[in-house]
Amino acid sequence: MISQPRLILAKCISTSSELTGIHYTYIVAYGNILRIWLYAIGLYLFFKQLTNHNTALIAFTLAALSFLSVPFLPAWWPVTFDFTASNVALTFSMFAWLFIVRDKVATSLLLLSASVLIHPLVGVHSLIISIIVYTSYHGIERFIALFKKPILYIFSGLYAAIFIAIYLSFDKVLDDQRFIEINGLYRHAHHFIFSHMDLEKWASTFIMLFISSWLLYRLDIDQRIKKLGLSIFVYALSLTAMGYVFVELIPTRFMVSFIPMRAFPILVPLIIIVWATLALKLLKDKNILGFYALFLPFLPYNKIGLTWYIFPDKHELTLPIIMIFLSIFIAYICSLNISLIKSFNSALF
Repeated sequence: MISQPRLILAKCISTSSELTGIHYTYIVAYGNILRIWLYAIGLYLFFKQLTNHNTALIAFTLAALSFLSVPFLPAWWPVTFDFTASNVALTFSMFAWLFIVRDKVATSLLLLSASVLIHPLVGVHSLIISIIVYTSYHGIERFIALFKKPILYIFSGLYAAIFIAIYLSFDKVLDDQRFIEINGLYRHAHHFIFSHMDLEKWASTFIMLFISSWLLYRLDIDQRIKKLGLSIFVYALSLTAMGYVFVELIPTRFMVSFIPMRAFPILVPLIIIVWATLALKLLKDKNILGFYALFLPFLPYNKIGLTWYIFPDKHELTLPIIMIFLSIFIAYICSLNISLIKSFNSALF
């Protein structure tokens, strides 16, 4: 019988501590550093696989500046400082998405198996996202052709066996109503209930989604990335709507357990790819002021206390939201044929 996922990570930590004689707190600390480092490598390679070296470097810079916390997505940042089962599982998922784009499906399924072992919910969401990524990027026909590859059934079976074993290990000790009340309204309410989230959090998300969707349409981007981006955006919006209906309006045990917002970790990297593509275009057009302006939304204002200092009585996302609009405005103004701006750009280039 497989242990609870959180206990699997805890067991790995305690076993490592016993075998090495190192106190578990150091195992957690250095394990977390390793996790963040590996996630960063996977993220950069994911950027590079979808675009090119230059765009990937800019995208990675934006991601590093904000630690992928912009926009502040309701529910779950793509990566946080915590050494938790969900974040460890997400590291495996990031590499799984990378290999899905590379059309290395067997390797991706192996990584997804590790993800679902460590955190079943992350593993399930990551599998669904992997299917969306593959069909959007490679096409439906190539996806259907995968069913003719016997080796994939072996790795799919491994994933399914792990998930089923973990699922069967759970004991249903609460009735649906009590489960929904405890897990939905109290434990994870901030993950998916509209009334439990600040308006500013939703605003930052939808503003970035709208601008990124518009840029996807306007910029000269690979059609496969456009399809991928729009597919993920639509999927995220659909899950948000389903979460609202089947958690807040008509609560169901399944949707409370599913936590729709867990699908959001892929969202921000795609948003950042779009902004990085625009930034590279401005750089090639010698619009240096506009290029630098696009960094504004991704600066960690709250981490260094600027939000509190400038707007002491406002929400922590007030300043980042303002910077989203300001960055686009500056980039647009700097693209106009104004002699003074052209002089600044020439001096900076």
